[in-house]
Amino acid sequence: MVLLSVGAFAQMDEALRPVDLGKIKKLVTKEKSDFYYPDLYVKILSGRETLSDDEYHYLYYGYSFTDYYHPDHAQSADSLLRAIEEMNLDTSQLLLIQQRCENLLQTCVIDPDLLFVKYYVLYSLGYKVKAKLWLAHFKGIVKTIKDSGRLDDCGGAVTILYRHHSRFIGEILDRDVLEDYHHDEDCMHVSWLQQEAGEEPMYFDVSLILENEEEWAKGKEVKRKIELADLLSIY
Repeated sequence: MVLLSVGAFAQMDEALRPVDLGKIKKLVTKEKSDFYYPDLYVKILSGRETLSDDEYHYLYYGYSFTDYYHPDHAQSADSLLRAIEEMNLDTSQLLLIQQRCENLLQTCVIDPDLLFVKYYVLYSLGYKVKAKLWLAHFKGIVKTIKDSGRLDDCGGAVTILYRHHSRFIGEILDRDVLEDYHHDEDCMHVSWLQQEAGEEPMYFDVSLILENEEEWAKGKEVKRKIELADLLSIY
């Protein structure tokens, strides 16, 4: 994917912002909070303004407390990404891709692939100002993931909501990663596609993924979820 590089972001070890789930849950579930989750969700979907770094942080990690989050049921944008790789798409094809992307964004607006597709289609249709906004959302979510931790140690590792989101960190570093994930309790190891001898893998904190998988398996997921379906039916 284009647009991701070390030059586009701060260095990987700067301005780290560890994920404080207790604080996040408190603020995204409090109606009078500046980070009340339904308000954040509608704000990004409205497509009228960018979000602050704080808002992207609470939007991404707060998603884990919504009724849409299931770590094994990510909204796949693979078919859309393949479609936009085709050359000479006409307007009708672009509009079909846009509609499909819109439908997926309704329930997974924190997915960088979907945000990128939205940007690409708008730009290709000539809506360059609107496209710039969705590009900012794309970069804002990826930056949030990047800033959540380090890559060289399980302690304080980058925290992700979906395993495939590890790929975006590899793309920042202009490296391809193997989507062959290995776990050591809450820590996931991701190796490089072309890994040099003695080179360490990247480390990611997947505690949120594992916690939610366990809750879904036990049928207890409803107890901790913010319901967004009713809100979006109005939106």
